[in-house]
Parts: sequence; structure tokens; C-alpha cells
Amino acid sequence: MISADLKDLWTPAGLLLGFQVTLFKWRLEQEAAAGDAGDIPWLVPSDYVSISGMLIFVFGVILLPLLGVVSPDFARHSFGLGSLLFIGQALGLAGHYQLFNRTNHRKFIWFPTQEKLVVALTVLASLLYLLIAVGGVAIPL
Repeated sequence: MISADLKDLWTPAGLLLGFQVTLFKWRLEQEAAAGDAGDIPWLVPSDYVSISGMLIFVFGVILLPLLGVVSPDFARHSFGLGSLLFIGQALGLAGHYQLFNRTNHRKFIWFPTQEKLVVALTVLASLLYLLIAVGGVAIPL
């Protein structure tokens, strides 16, 4: 039998997963249009953060707990990690389009500095989350 805690987790996980799929679909449409215009279509590192987050939601929050392979605690930790990656993906795409600067001098490169910073902070936050939540490391404040 599936626990009520797990069922309650699936609603927000499904909602965030829906947002991620929609945003990823939009990115694919943007890149397909760029390819049709003669430019080189590419997936940027923030797209890979998105793919990782979607996989964590699908497998870590929904499928593996449904099959009884992992515990509800694993599902909760997976939801937290997937949420961090969702936020990192959205901010990373803003960095890719260089929306954090105040000038209009946008450079059309694959991995701009703004996106590098956001992706690095997302990876760092994810590692800290795993260390604290899963590893049980207490951080003295």
C-alpha cells in the first residue's frame, strides 16, 4: 500500500514536472527555430540541469517509490533535489540569455559567464542538500 505522505508528495512533484516539461519543450522549439534559420541548434548546460531534475522527479519521487524499491524518505529527498534543480534550471536559462546584466551587449555563446555562475551555484546547493539531508551532517550555526 502506498503511504499518504507519498501521495501528498506526488501532487507538487507532478506540478513542478509539468512546468519543467513545458519549459524544456519551449527550449526545444527555440533551438529548432534557430536550426531552421541556419544557426547551430544546441542544448545548453541549463537544459541538462532540467533533464536531471525531470529524471529525479520521475524516478526518485514517482516510479521507484511506487514500485516499493525505495523508502518514502528517499522520495522526499528526491523531491527536494528535484526542486533545487528546477529553480537552478530556470535561473540558469535567464543566465544563458544574459538577463542578469544591465547592458544590452549580449554575446551569443554556448555557455556564458552568467549561466556558468548559476549552474555552479546550483550544483553546489544540490551537493550541500544531499550532504545535509541524506548524509545527516549537522551544520553548526
